[in-house]
Amino acid sequence: MFYIKTVFTERAGALAKQSEKAGRKIVDDFEAALRRTREG
Repeated sequence: MFYIKTVFTERAGALAKQSEKAGRKIVDDFEAALRRTREG
């Protein structure tokens, strides 16, 4: 039982990190697009 729990938390942690990265990328892209529209 303990082993399963550990693996599950590790997987969940990895998923959270991935989605965090993806979210940051989306925000960066969005800000870049905003800058482009403002400049030109």
